[in-house]
Amino acid sequence: ALSWMPLSHDMGLIGFHLNMVACGASHALMRTELFARRPLMWLEQASRRRATVLCSPNFGYQHYLRQYALKPPSRLDLSAVRLVFNGAEPISAELSRRFMRTMTPHGLHPDTMFAVYGLAEASLAVSFPRAGTPLESIRLQREGLRVGAPAQPSTPRDGRASEFLKLGHPLPGTEVSIADESGAALGEGLLGHVRIRGDNVSRGYHRGATHAAGDWLDTGDL
Repeated sequence: ALSWMPLSHDMGLIGFHLNMVACGASHALMRTELFARRPLMWLEQASRRRATVLCSPNFGYQHYLRQYALKPPSRLDLSAVRLVFNGAEPISAELSRRFMRTMTPHGLHPDTMFAVYGLAEASLAVSFPRAGTPLESIRLQREGLRVGAPAQPSTPRDGRASEFLKLGHPLPGTEVSIADESGAALGEGLLGHVRIRGDNVSRGYHRGATHAAGDWLDTGDL
């Protein structure tokens, strides 16, 4: 694996350092400030090291593509890459597709983009898609996006619609519930607050609020 995310970030620390140590996986860490100044070095190093797992928040792919457009590298071989994690912030479906289209001529398989959902309070990971499956998305009418309301599908031609990537299924040992403002569980297809529980979920914050083991944790996401 190759990661440029700092160890002060949960995705960098848990996902791409501690997890790799626990799995006995070989991994390299690139200084974050180096990626910020010279983003093209990220995939140059991935090519040279034959990295199989890469990762970045959504903005990192945009940062890379901006520099790539100015000075595209001529010798990249990304054929060893199996997973390209994208998480830690809202994920742009359009940007994900553009990144994959741009990198496919360099050997990156078009179905390696791995859009995931998690947060530090869940020891990072909440839901993953099945590895190697194409990106899936859903388009919804913006006007109906409110808690308790049904999600209204829209068409690609509707310029007022918002597109959201599907982020897979809860990991083993993790439960996910969608709730209304009062905390009551909502039915399928209704917009609500994302709540989680499981052995991986923290019971509180340092010198802050706590909740009993087994209680739902409100992630703050919809």
